[in-house]
Amino acid sequence: MSETQTLTLSVDCGSTNLKAAVFDDQFERLTEASVPVEYSVDDGVNVEFCAASAVAGWRSLLDSVLRPLSSWEGMIGCVAITSQAQTFTLIDPSGEAITPFYSWMDRRAEKEAAEIGAALGGEFHEHCSFSSPVPQLQSAKVLWADRHMRGGLPADARLVSLPAFFAMGLGLPNITDSNLAAMGGLYSLGEGGWWKEALVLCGLRRDQLP
Repeated sequence: MSETQTLTLSVDCGSTNLKAAVFDDQFERLTEASVPVEYSVDDGVNVEFCAASAVAGWRSLLDSVLRPLSSWEGMIGCVAITSQAQTFTLIDPSGEAITPFYSWMDRRAEKEAAEIGAALGGEFHEHCSFSSPVPQLQSAKVLWADRHMRGGLPADARLVSLPAFFAMGLGLPNITDSNLAAMGGLYSLGEGGWWKEALVLCGLRRDQLP
């Protein structure tokens, strides 16, 4: 491996495992690694894992995929992180998670999804990638969290997806794209921005989002 080439670190935040690989500038795979996702709750309805476990898994993954390389410092020119779009947590202004990571498989917010459907269902398909609200949506689980957190959702809380949480640990901003955002029930494909009516319904402001 030439010390002058640029390497790409690719990470997939899967439901079963965190997986990573490093590629050279010809996109030949140099190393790969995988660590299991450790769920704190998985009863078929509630599916979540704590931020501390996610961070530990992330650090273990990076160590496993980078350690075999003879030299990599200063050579990683691109980091690509992907994930199931629905998995997210809420953080405080310091970046600390104030809720578990709610998995995209989590279905606890059935009541909230029904309420969103009653309020926005007639035009929901014009805004979201889903034709109608389902409990797995971020919007439904944010509404659930607001009702189950003591004192409700803090005014300074921020919504962060799993890949964005890891990216923030690398010093990058909390960002997303329209494709992923449209899978959460808070973004409007039709309007090309965050869906105001959905934000109001879920008790969120624009500055609490990526």
